[in-house]
Amino acid sequence: MCRTTLPRLYALPTLKRLFASRSEQPASDQGPHPHYLATADGRMHLAATAFLLSLSRTVRSEATLHHYGRIVADFMCVLEEANSGRGIQLEAVDDEILTRWRILQLQHRGVGLKVFRERLTIVLRLILHAQNNGWIPRILGDHRDDPIVVQWRRGKLRHFLHEGTGAKARSVTRSSADLALVYAEIERLSSSPATRKTWRLLCKVLRSAALRRSEGVRLTVDMIPSKVALERLRGQIAAGTAEPIICFEIVSSKNGGRREISLPFSLALELREYIDRERADLLRRIGVSPRDMRLIFVSQKTGKGLTPQSVTNFYKRAANAAAIRFNQPDLATISPHDERHRGITDFAVQLRKAGISPSETMFRTLSYARLARLSTAWIYVQQAQNELQPVRSLRGLKEAAEHELNELVMLERTY
Repeated sequence: MCRTTLPRLYALPTLKRLFASRSEQPASDQGPHPHYLATADGRMHLAATAFLLSLSRTVRSEATLHHYGRIVADFMCVLEEANSGRGIQLEAVDDEILTRWRILQLQHRGVGLKVFRERLTIVLRLILHAQNNGWIPRILGDHRDDPIVVQWRRGKLRHFLHEGTGAKARSVTRSSADLALVYAEIERLSSSPATRKTWRLLCKVLRSAALRRSEGVRLTVDMIPSKVALERLRGQIAAGTAEPIICFEIVSSKNGGRREISLPFSLALELREYIDRERADLLRRIGVSPRDMRLIFVSQKTGKGLTPQSVTNFYKRAANAAAIRFNQPDLATISPHDERHRGITDFAVQLRKAGISPSETMFRTLSYARLARLSTAWIYVQQAQNELQPVRSLRGLKEAAEHELNELVMLERTY
């Protein structure tokens, strides 16, 4: 039988060969059927081979069929190389493994999102075919408890990894200790107690709700319940009939549309007290009626609402002062957007502490922060996991890093 050797990218130890089409086989060859995957020792991979056989009955172009075969071979090779070379069986694939495979394709191999979507569709069809024909147990379905959750849209198989945009560079989440040093300088640079409380509450809102600076300065007074409504809610919380959070919708600055955010009940109380006292007194001194200004956070000089640029200017001023005062030059790079990074990471940490799986944490983080990329949400999940891990020795860290690399199914052999 005439065989076609795969490129080095696919020529991994266990799965090496994608056998050629019928047109390339001599008549004397008695292969099991014209399209199949074989292991290095010549054994056929039954589930993948059965899928290729089903494709050969519907796909007319031999080039297209060979292209699909390479996609299947690539994915199977990645599974075989995972788990320190011991491999992962097809029935063990779940949303988390597919997510890691996506990151491999987009970031490490430079595959475009459109190409990855095609490859993901072929892999999902492979799993569905193997499941329907009894090669593997049920792992793919539309129930939330299924390892791979999919939906059917207009007759097409859709997975949440089909959504989003391309890969994004990794961003570093600053620690709470670093942000606390900047807070200290914000307190020191504020010229009055009202200004001090304005900036303190703004920073808390940006972090608690994972807001961008432009979203934070657009918050209005009517978004925060009145004092009477908050007292009523306090009684409901004490009786156990209500959650200790305040929810409302805002307009997202980056992705458009409306986004629901939630604030802790205690922070909502602070905001209402600030609106009724410090903010009202500040506006009256300037000669502005509190009812005429709907924005929560206002300037003590003009009485107008703070702008994203004014927030950045004051915050960067405090960060530069903190870098000098505490002799930590790295503090000068902190910006208001780091409050959002910290808030998203804290959200992921809470989910992981509650026992939520990494893949589910990634999906919830994507929705919570209205992120455009799944790879970005996965970075926050990894950051949360790192913060939850105990401090280890240098040798322990090295061993943990090697173990993680072996576990990631997206890794390929370096040639």
